[in-house]
Amino acid sequence: MAFALLKLIMRKLSIFDLISLGLLVFVAVFSAARFNHLPQFVDGYYHLSVANGFIKSGGFTSWAWWDFAPFGRPHLYPPFYHFILVFLIKSGLSGLTALRLTEILISPLFFFFLWFVSRSLINDRFAFLNLFIASSFFAFYSSVSANVPASLAITLGLLAWFFLKKKKWLSAALFMSICFYTHAGIPWIFFISLFFLAIFNQEYRKLSLNAAIVSIVAFMPFLSHELQYINSVHLTSLYESRFISFNLLAIFCALIAMYLNRRSSGFAVVLFWGYLLISAVVFIKYPYRFFSSQGFIGIAFFSSLLLLGISNRFGNKQKLFLLLVSLYLFFVNASLNMEAGKIKFNIADSTFYNLTSRKANDNITFKAVFSEKFYRPIVKTILANTSANDIISSNIPVAAQIFSSLSGRPSSASILKEVQPQSKFRYSDYAKLIILIKPVTKKDAAVFGANKFGLIFENDIAYILLNKNYLQKGFAKKASFSFLYVSVILMCLTLIIFIDNLRKKPLCAG
Repeated sequence: MAFALLKLIMRKLSIFDLISLGLLVFVAVFSAARFNHLPQFVDGYYHLSVANGFIKSGGFTSWAWWDFAPFGRPHLYPPFYHFILVFLIKSGLSGLTALRLTEILISPLFFFFLWFVSRSLINDRFAFLNLFIASSFFAFYSSVSANVPASLAITLGLLAWFFLKKKKWLSAALFMSICFYTHAGIPWIFFISLFFLAIFNQEYRKLSLNAAIVSIVAFMPFLSHELQYINSVHLTSLYESRFISFNLLAIFCALIAMYLNRRSSGFAVVLFWGYLLISAVVFIKYPYRFFSSQGFIGIAFFSSLLLLGISNRFGNKQKLFLLLVSLYLFFVNASLNMEAGKIKFNIADSTFYNLTSRKANDNITFKAVFSEKFYRPIVKTILANTSANDIISSNIPVAAQIFSSLSGRPSSASILKEVQPQSKFRYSDYAKLIILIKPVTKKDAAVFGANKFGLIFENDIAYILLNKNYLQKGFAKKASFSFLYVSVILMCLTLIIFIDNLRKKPLCAG
């Protein structure tokens, strides 16, 4: 029975589908092999801190009491990814394992849905090219697991496009709604792309407007919360802005395709234009994210269109042309890399080359902060010398975030500088334990030379100091939206999408 079903599926798959699925298996294997080296980037520890905070509060809370404790700051990050982490932790996984699991799964899932939706929008050859262009560009590949909420939001946005193409605008609207609750920037790219479709494609005008209106209405509660604390938001230049990787073939092909498709009103091309143009606006302060990360999807769309058009001119040799292109992308894929003002041409910069030649750590988003062997004794010391709501801190905000997330303790320092606390204070003023990362500056040495601090632990990377005069200041703020309500809403959304797709005829578009 199973063999017969597999045989039936294989009949419906082209040679391009089979190669694409083989590439997806490659991505999955390499992702799983990195389990012990994750989380890949420091952002993961921020998200784990949020999940821990939600668990202590009993659900979603609009105030991040666990950051910049004891005063906290507005919690403005969309919470869907944090709910996934909460679910995994409550299922019995440790916080670190839950974080690693999501980073392992996001790459194969992301690239699968990128291929699946691309195939439904155009055809199997376009999906094949798009998958190879995106997954073989190492800077982009590494960003997928380094920025799980952004990758998850893109996946949800692509599924909104997929259901809109099927004229299931209600399902599209609900996927857009979840997308809004997953990331701060990505959803706006997909949301505004719906208006591109409404303007340039008459067939989908009402459908796309319906989806846009329903999704923004569903997002209004969280949007109003964000607007309430807009004064706390300060966009800053991130370290990643010093590093940009330009995929030469993809950019060259995309520019030609953009010119050739400048007047196209087709469903897919209009959405591609929307994605590319709006991502350029969203990431105007973050060129790395446009050329090397989330914005690269738009470049990949157009470059795939051009290569597909060229392949159509090869007639019987079309498969040979596409094979040569895929071999170049998989094994070579030259890029121009700029870091700290220095430009370097890399003739071989594909994902396969980087992973097999062990050059992966040259990529800024592929570097772990510390080895786990340094974490364990520090976390053990924190747990042994603090209670659940005791505040910890560090002279390095990244370290404070890491050890706050791994110990489940609130911290008086944090990352995500874009959202500032409403009270200014020294990180050492309210903390019971200070993780002092080496080397220690003269300023820190002067602060911690006072008698109220005692050394209780030291290893190769840090000292841990105990504040002898500490009075507990941390507290868990009660949830404003319990996990029960969250679960009910998600189950209702799933049921509505299921029912919507049982309908043979599209829901009325008017």
